[in-house]
Amino acid sequence: MVAGGPSIPFGAAVSAAIDRKLVREADVALVDLEDAGRAMAQIEAIATSVGGFVFASDYSSRPDGAHDGSITIRVPGEAFEQAVAGIRKVGKIGRINVNVEDVTDQYVDLDARIRNEEREEQELIKLYNRQGTLNDIITVEQKLAEVRGRIEQLKGSLRVLENQVSLSTIRVTLTEKGVPLPPLEEEVEPYSARWHVQRAWRALVSVGRSLL
Repeated sequence: MVAGGPSIPFGAAVSAAIDRKLVREADVALVDLEDAGRAMAQIEAIATSVGGFVFASDYSSRPDGAHDGSITIRVPGEAFEQAVAGIRKVGKIGRINVNVEDVTDQYVDLDARIRNEEREEQELIKLYNRQGTLNDIITVEQKLAEVRGRIEQLKGSLRVLENQVSLSTIRVTLTEKGVPLPPLEEEVEPYSARWHVQRAWRALVSVGRSLL
């Protein structure tokens, strides 16, 4: 420490030196849209403008003639807030949920475990290169295969984490304004002349019987 300089706690210095790893996600619902298809095209343009891309999309029609859609975009982590701000301007927000998770500890832990496994791998390689019995060589080979399997598994988990950090995910659902359906007309039974003639005849027969 430089004489006369400010005293910085060790923990704070370590935290400042570590590049924080953040996983950013957002779920947005746009409602009462005039044209869901056009809104989806605007969201795609927002993703492209910040260096992102469309990960998935869906577009469907409702019985009332209106349309629903959904689109998922991936954008660079540093452009996450800019992309969300752009989507807010596309239409009326029905719901928005933003989640930011700090995975720095997981990242550091995976990296440290990989380094430890790689050191053990190097030690096993040294043992393998030495002259030994066949049983010794087989044992070392088995342990070496186990270590390399763990290394690949840890590296796979680290790649997934790095992908989530480097590319944020934004999921958007889109709903158009509903179109009122025409009122249902009351079902009218069709006119039947035969039915009226039969009814009149029955009435006439009934009157004749009464007179007799």
